[in-house]
Amino acid sequence: MSACDDVSFEWRKVGSKGENRMRFEIFNPNPEKEVVTRLRLSKVGGTIKLDAVDESGERIKFGNILAIRPNGAVHLFPSVNESIGLRLNDEGYIDVTK
Repeated sequence: MSACDDVSFEWRKVGSKGENRMRFEIFNPNPEKEVVTRLRLSKVGGTIKLDAVDESGERIKFGNILAIRPNGAVHLFPSVNESIGLRLNDEGYIDVTK
């Protein structure tokens, strides 16, 4: 995505040359970057895991987010890949609101 947003603008010119079209771009110095986060929920043994995956469904490097163990304990994984778009705390865990 560029720093310009496309805006279509049409106008008609009176005369024998017919219709003309004009295109304007509006400069936006801080475009919002959209991050697509893909998540996969899986069961490994008795543990339920939540992982970030790519377009093909393959787990991305440092894409482990959390695991729920059979005893009910929730484990948050450290050093989560920040490119997946989830807010992280200073230690690299996902930021969980209580």
